[in-house]
Amino acid sequence: MYAFLTLSATSATRFMSKPGASWPERVRGLVSVSCDLIGNLKANAKSDPAAAEFAWWYQSYLCTDRGRDGYAADPVGFNRFTWQQASPRWKFDDAVYLRSAQAFGNPDHVAVVVHNYRWRVGLVQEETRFDAIEARLATASTIAVPPITMEGDANSAPHPAPAVCKSKLTGKYQHRQLEGAIGHTCRRKLMKPLLKPSWMCRNCTALPLLRCIGRSSSDRAKA
Repeated sequence: MYAFLTLSATSATRFMSKPGASWPERVRGLVSVSCDLIGNLKANAKSDPAAAEFAWWYQSYLCTDRGRDGYAADPVGFNRFTWQQASPRWKFDDAVYLRSAQAFGNPDHVAVVVHNYRWRVGLVQEETRFDAIEARLATASTIAVPPITMEGDANSAPHPAPAVCKSKLTGKYQHRQLEGAIGHTCRRKLMKPLLKPSWMCRNCTALPLLRCIGRSSSDRAKA
């Protein structure tokens, strides 16, 4: 048995949602910024209304060679701009941003980012060894493990409403609205006092739960 905690949106939420959808026997609970974002190529093939497509401008941009080259030329500046768009009321400073920006210097960073966005709309091939898992995920319309979802009060990035999340999460559901000009990126110190569901380790809050990931249920009971 594993307990999963998602501390950021987008990629982390996608990763953590998948075990809850397809292998609920391995997951004790899900804490997610926004709700599940499991990719579905068939659904993604259908275009969205203009306003929704506009919100995903960076996906369309990165699906072009011009966008790929533009991103490769300045990933630090590009991502700072998207941070400001997604969290317009978060007045982060250079020190905070540059701690994350170090990751953009990884030699495979641009290739991974571009492939991800192109894969979502069917422009590139996925790894075929995962075809069976992807097919299983495509049929997983709900997640049954007990979830907590969180959303910032000033999130300007594309995200579903809590009611949409609730329709996909059939376990005992709780939602936390994070107040205080919180955008797409939910800072850890703001989440800590909000997270203490009954399925966490005894006396755990959000941060100690990270140390519980991968431990057996009997080990967690001793925590």
